[in-house]
Amino acid sequence: MKDMNRIIIVGNGFDLAHGLNTKYEDFIFWCFKQYGYKLLHTSKKEVSDGLCSFKIKDNVNISTWASAFQGWYYKREDPRIPWNETDVFFTVIEDRNLCDFSTGSLFQRIWKQISLGWVDIENEYFSLLTEEKMSFDKGFVKPNYKELNKHLEILRGKLIQYLK
Repeated sequence: MKDMNRIIIVGNGFDLAHGLNTKYEDFIFWCFKQYGYKLLHTSKKEVSDGLCSFKIKDNVNISTWASAFQGWYYKREDPRIPWNETDVFFTVIEDRNLCDFSTGSLFQRIWKQISLGWVDIENEYFSLLTEEKMSFDKGFVKPNYKELNKHLEILRGKLIQYLK
């Protein structure tokens, strides 16, 4: 019998059908968890990676992010129960008395789209490029393509890290 060459085409959804967390939503929640981990373990008052920035306000009397979660700022009924990193992220961004939180427009858009149930990072990037160009064409603010491209590059690096 002669060897037969075959082409196998794997369609959209093959990865998900096999339980792989390869949706952009999985990736973004992984990012949230990574931020939470950094906040729980850093000995600094500010955490920033170019996409998100968390800075303890000057009027808050704690010296580091780690100390905030060791009972100096957040009190827990049972301090032996460890913090969940994703919960840390959401706790911090909702507490406007503790910190100044900021993020770039691309990450904000992606985050918003996830809350609506679907996200396509490339489409969000293209939409922002188009909106900035249209705004410039109408005589408004000069587009900040460098920052947008920098944010996309940071996201790309994080995505590579996540997929590894």
